[in-house]
Amino acid sequence: MTATGILPAEANGGNVRRQVFFEPTGKLHPSFRYLLDFPPAGYEYRLPSGWWKALLRPLERTDVIYHNLWRLSPYVPLMLVKSKLDGVFQKPPPRTVLTFAISHVVTRDEPWVLFAEWVHMMVGWDIHKLREQKENLERLLASPNCRKILTWCEPARQSFLHHLDCSQFADKIDVLPLAAPSRKFTRSFREDRVRLLFVGSAHASTGLAARLGTKGDVYDFHIKGGKEVLAAFAKLRSRYPFLELTMRAAVPAAYRRAYARLPGVRFLVQRLSWQELEQEFLSADIYVFPCHQTPPWGSILDAMSFELPVVTTDVYSNDELVEDGVTGFLVKPSSLVNYYDPDEPYMPPMNTTPRRREEFLRAIQQVDEGTVNDLVEKLSTLVEDADLRRRMGRSARWEVDEGSHSIQHRNRKLKAIYDEATG
Repeated sequence: MTATGILPAEANGGNVRRQVFFEPTGKLHPSFRYLLDFPPAGYEYRLPSGWWKALLRPLERTDVIYHNLWRLSPYVPLMLVKSKLDGVFQKPPPRTVLTFAISHVVTRDEPWVLFAEWVHMMVGWDIHKLREQKENLERLLASPNCRKILTWCEPARQSFLHHLDCSQFADKIDVLPLAAPSRKFTRSFREDRVRLLFVGSAHASTGLAARLGTKGDVYDFHIKGGKEVLAAFAKLRSRYPFLELTMRAAVPAAYRRAYARLPGVRFLVQRLSWQELEQEFLSADIYVFPCHQTPPWGSILDAMSFELPVVTTDVYSNDELVEDGVTGFLVKPSSLVNYYDPDEPYMPPMNTTPRRREEFLRAIQQVDEGTVNDLVEKLSTLVEDADLRRRMGRSARWEVDEGSHSIQHRNRKLKAIYDEATG
């Protein structure tokens, strides 16, 4: 590996690979590592470097922009401002043939491909700022320099179609399927217990710093469905004394106290390395994740890659990841939560206005008994049927190893996009 992060040609059998400028908006979120670490055949990525990158590094280390994007978005289209500054001060490295831009447009005169989680991410988290910049964004996306517009799920693709005039570039918009790498392991099973695993994240923590950002216990525990998991487990444990639950999340202290005496519960509130998290996946039997949001490259695919059946809520793109009855189960979402802004089609309320965001965050802290009861029913089916658990787990692993969520499947599509974009 060279200082610029490029593998020398010899490492690729002597074949010279075409270089793509992998340009995040700021600090690269861990969600995008599976894109960066596994480029399609014939290509390699180069990351930003130089004085402009060095100047921004202190901000990226603290992730202060990302954590406060929702606070700043009503006042300034922060992502677009960053794009314009990058257009002046950050140039692609020499010999790159294409820019792969994460969550922002490119204003430089060069070919580029956009990858955006939702349409609003090109400006920030405020729908009004998106409307203010609508004509400017449409002009940039319609330009010949923009070769492709990629997003991660069908609802996100629809967010582009509903909130922009895409008549000049609708054919550019496509879904790049989420993928996770294959894992090398041999799974063994215990007959004396069944263990559920819930992961809010491997690294989110509690405390003042967490509460000041968008993460912390509300984001890491409530939005991922932690309280529903505990409520369901309390009901299940009375039926199945051999059932266990491991929770790795920023679990609020009140919940830890309330469930501390419930047998079989294990809270991991400390940060985990990937190696430690891997051991938790390997020791689990069922992955339970009744989330109120679908994070791109989230833990669902990681769990599937470790041969776990997944039980999750039928919200956003979860049905694109988990095939109900085949690789796991989908449970009914909370009737107390608006999963899309009532006034904005295909826009999650977390990502529109501060008022909608606060309404959403309050709603997800309430428990819908219908969701919990459906969760109990689906988990009971898996707890009682070891053959079904293992069959679903094998199907889930196949989807990541060879199926529609494999790196190979994703990269075949991405290679075709790069080949066409670079002509």
